[in-house]
Amino acid sequence: MDAVLALQQENSGFPATIGLVAVFPGPAPTPEQLNDRVRQRLGPVTRLRLRMETDARGRLRRPYVWRLADELDVACHVAHDRLRSGQCLEDLAADLIGRSMPRVAGGPLWDLRVVHDAAPGHFALVLRAHHALLDGASMLTVMRLLGDDKAGSVSPVPRELEAVPAATGGVREMAQALRGLGRRPGRYQCSESVAVSGRTVAWSSFPADVMDAARKALPEGRTSPNNVFLAAFTSAVHACPGLLGRGPRLDRVCAAVPVDLRGPEFRHALGNFLSGVRVRLPLEMADPMMRLREVGRQMDDNKRLRSAHGLARFVDYLAGLGGVGVRFVARQMGIGSLATFSCSFPGTAKAPRI
Repeated sequence: MDAVLALQQENSGFPATIGLVAVFPGPAPTPEQLNDRVRQRLGPVTRLRLRMETDARGRLRRPYVWRLADELDVACHVAHDRLRSGQCLEDLAADLIGRSMPRVAGGPLWDLRVVHDAAPGHFALVLRAHHALLDGASMLTVMRLLGDDKAGSVSPVPRELEAVPAATGGVREMAQALRGLGRRPGRYQCSESVAVSGRTVAWSSFPADVMDAARKALPEGRTSPNNVFLAAFTSAVHACPGLLGRGPRLDRVCAAVPVDLRGPEFRHALGNFLSGVRVRLPLEMADPMMRLREVGRQMDDNKRLRSAHGLARFVDYLAGLGGVGVRFVARQMGIGSLATFSCSFPGTAKAPRI
């Protein structure tokens, strides 16, 4: 998966950058304090010293190769920022996530920025990384490593950080996953349009009690935040018909939903241990409750069939074929090939104390 994500950015030119923003009350740490913390907590982590091996032209070596730095050069990874006049934290984060990493060939694949004036009386930490290095769950683990957990909790240890969960899908699960992907999504205006430069991230928020009420809406029981998000996204697409073009087929609009493959014993493993499932958006249903029930049914089916595990095993098999297999997977992962949209709800995570 690392090689696939690296190749996607190199071939498409679109940033494979992911980010995490955490806001804290009080004064920001000084450069000396943060540098010492990063050196102490993150310096020993092997994954965070990896860089991409490139050729003389600055392109990824084929086959894909990691290069391990002897030590963590904190100065290359840590920066301190202040907002420009008229800029808000969301604007800065959008700008940072819209940039490709590394900045120069063979350079660092992650960085941490302190925003001193994120909000009155608050500072922010903005962690970003190339997706080939870390996935979303890994970003949360790295941020936790920087913080001080509450008394009685246990911080991740190197053995946990460097663990490598194996894909557990067998032939049956692979067949189920491929059967589920057999029907290709329709061709729609949103997936055929040429991307334009500019703002890459939009922000919206809602009270926690709204999410809690939505999770309790179905009489058959409490549903997941991810199902609520998928149903809400279906409603958003329905409210913006221009996304799909004129007279679209509503039965071929699909969302790719990332799935974390870590079990409890590997919850702190750093890297890319994720797969995905495809959910058809029930745009033909007008009732929000019916939409919520339908996306929940599809997600339950994917869990029962272990579709994500089967797909992960199949991708591992293709990647094992070398460059040809990696390039094939990278092409298929493009939006429009296997799904119309990509939808991921990160769940909830408590920020560490800095």
